[in-house]
Amino acid sequence: MRMRGLAELAKHDERTARRHVDAALARLAKVVTDGGWARDGDVHVGSGWYVDHLDVVLRLDNGPVRSIERRTIVATRNGLDRVVNSVDVLPPDRDGTPSPARMEVMFGAMADPVGAMTGHHFESQILLSRDLRRAERHTYGVVITSEAMASHFVCVPLRKHKSFDLTVRFDPGRRPAAAWVLDHARTRAIDEHRPTPALLEPDRAGEVRWSFGRLKNGLAYGIQWRW
Repeated sequence: MRMRGLAELAKHDERTARRHVDAALARLAKVVTDGGWARDGDVHVGSGWYVDHLDVVLRLDNGPVRSIERRTIVATRNGLDRVVNSVDVLPPDRDGTPSPARMEVMFGAMADPVGAMTGHHFESQILLSRDLRRAERHTYGVVITSEAMASHFVCVPLRKHKSFDLTVRFDPGRRPAAAWVLDHARTRAIDEHRPTPALLEPDRAGEVRWSFGRLKNGLAYGIQWRW
């Protein structure tokens, strides 16, 4: 009955109306699978990519702070040739000026010679080593260096992140008084600096680690500590 009414409204026979509806549904399905309509945080998925896996080793044991990051991304459109790498570098007391951050690409991409640092936010364009097709995976690695940072490392996704592994390596001679996991945490929980039930004990190498899955946009995932 609905198809007959639609056909009469469009002044077509019922078979023609059904053909137009099927074509419209096919176009809609293509838009959905291309990701062109969906939003992931404040970034359109259709703009090109999401993070399938993020693996970070944060080194606090020797010299400046180094975040060694390995990202596996998935393209959501054909011809993806660049992505944005961004990080917040907070000073230890959250009151002073953060140390300038430097980024070096290890493999799988190239970076702009100079990243943009605005306040505590550091952002750099990453030019991939090759153009990606839709649904293609690609892994690249970067090292971000800063002289000092706040006593936590968290990922707060603004686009889709499927999984995240984090290792924090402390100096075995300067272990934290306490270290704990932040998982699906509100961002204000970071400022409260209150240990969660998921306490971590550094191993003999001074390392703590945790794996996160089913990350949700706007929530915090990571490790916090107190000296």
